[in-house]
Amino acid sequence: MKNYKNFKDEITIDFENIAGYQFNTDCLSDGVIGKMLIYGRNATGKTNVGKALLNIALTMFGIIRYTGNGILLNADSKEDAATFQYEFQFDDTELSYKY
Repeated sequence: MKNYKNFKDEITIDFENIAGYQFNTDCLSDGVIGKMLIYGRNATGKTNVGKALLNIALTMFGIIRYTGNGILLNADSKEDAATFQYEFQFDDTELSYKY
């Protein structure tokens, strides 16, 4: 995502790169992560990351999103839009959403 809330510069979160972390088996179902924890210091953007992740579900299922001018934008940005891109890998098929 880029230019979204407190993320002025583009950031990438790769949920496949778990750096050796082993998931609790209660969090996995048929090899798919069903629960994930994002942690960090206060006021670093954890809630905004969660809202960005929910945004794709809202987009995919046609639920009305907040589209008011500036509600998603980084306050220090000179750009007029936030950018989201989600990529999914299903075996040999890659699916990408960008808006």
